[in-house]
Amino acid sequence: MHPPFVTSRRACLWLALACTALSQPLRAQGVGDQLTEATASDGRYISWREHLIDDPEGLDFVLSGGDGLVMTDIDQDGFEDIVSVHESDSSYDSASFTPGFVAPPEGHVRIAFGSADPTQWHNFTVAEGLDAAAPEDAAVADVNGDGYMDILVAAELSHVLYLQNPGGQNASAATAGAQPSGAAARTSTWPRLKLPMTEGRGS
Repeated sequence: MHPPFVTSRRACLWLALACTALSQPLRAQGVGDQLTEATASDGRYISWREHLIDDPEGLDFVLSGGDGLVMTDIDQDGFEDIVSVHESDSSYDSASFTPGFVAPPEGHVRIAFGSADPTQWHNFTVAEGLDAAAPEDAAVADVNGDGYMDILVAAELSHVLYLQNPGGQNASAATAGAQPSGAAARTSTWPRLKLPMTEGRGS
């Protein structure tokens, strides 16, 4: 007859081996290959579907080096929009590096305006070129207090850029009691200011 502690050690060893054996298929399978157990209140399984929002293949200019994004309702239509920054600089963005070629520090600031249909987005360039010199990140806030979200961009190789939402320009023309339209944010030029104290200093 084995002493109690020997039996206990054998039991622990068998338990450890069993746990290891059970965990091996999960490790080999990978999290992305496992069936989800998340369900909605009606019992349907919750899953993710990928949507391509801003496809550079369909553009007539080079868009690369996506580096940061922030979401908010820019045009106040009730749908979240996406502000994204793209470094687009072949001397700085490794996606299109060319040995010996020194490109100007350019970039793009884009807005993807959302809608009720997750497959339909209206993409708009707010700033580009040297105005958006290798933009690293963006932040949104109602800076001028007109009720519309403005954009601040940290251009890594140059300055901080303030972009004022033109949607609020319709406020004075709106009829009494009516909400001003934010549609101008989709089509109009956004007034801008390179903050003087940041020019040439990077961000």
